[in-house]
Amino acid sequence: MSGVQSVARSMAVLERLAAGSAGIHELSRDLRLAPSTVQRLIAALREADLVEQDETDRTYRLTWRLFQWGQAPLRRLRLRELAKPFLQELSAEVGETIALGVRDGRHVLHVEWIPARHLVQPRVGIGERVPALSSSLGRCLVAWLPEKERTEMVWEWAKETEPPTEPEAVLEMLGEVRSGRFSLVLDTATNVCTVATPVWRGNRGVIGAIGVGGPATRFPEERARALAPRIVEVGAAISDHYGTGASRQQGA
Repeated sequence: MSGVQSVARSMAVLERLAAGSAGIHELSRDLRLAPSTVQRLIAALREADLVEQDETDRTYRLTWRLFQWGQAPLRRLRLRELAKPFLQELSAEVGETIALGVRDGRHVLHVEWIPARHLVQPRVGIGERVPALSSSLGRCLVAWLPEKERTEMVWEWAKETEPPTEPEAVLEMLGEVRSGRFSLVLDTATNVCTVATPVWRGNRGVIGAIGVGGPATRFPEERARALAPRIVEVGAAISDHYGTGASRQQGA
């Protein structure tokens, strides 16, 4: 096994264990690797204190060391630090869940979360990744990508949705996001409504997105749409804090 191949397979093991604990045979099946190969990888990861074994059922799980590593980029993320006071102010105004996300490939990575004042609310895990085009935050991040990259991402995502999604309809929707400077999503599966807007950083374009969300029974589409101008205003204020006149940015 080459060094590059070993690293790739070790990463695959970590990715699988991030979804939940598993034993050697389960890892072998899911990763399509020989049990002996999985055992060698697990041994190396245990030696590095990245994986540990549950003494009860003998399965393997990730250690807290990975969590500590994962927090380091978040602590260094200037956007998160600069945006937080604005998010806290917005939270005090609307009383609903506030989130900040950045793009991570085809996903949106949640980097900040201000909980709602209510017991019932959508939970946003810091460090959690969700498909970008399925969320209002992610749609804001995708809408201003270069046309070729945006189109490719939409077509790839559309092939994976169930039921199938028409790529042309998604591209049209992203055009509306650029025109209105906000994205509104009502998820009928979770009964959660969210509205989001991009955060800009000068010539680097969109570097993040902020959003407000809540149960549709308390935060219906009508309220979300009425709140959209305020969300856009806060997004522009965060952008201006970076030294860019967000209100002057034009849709592509």
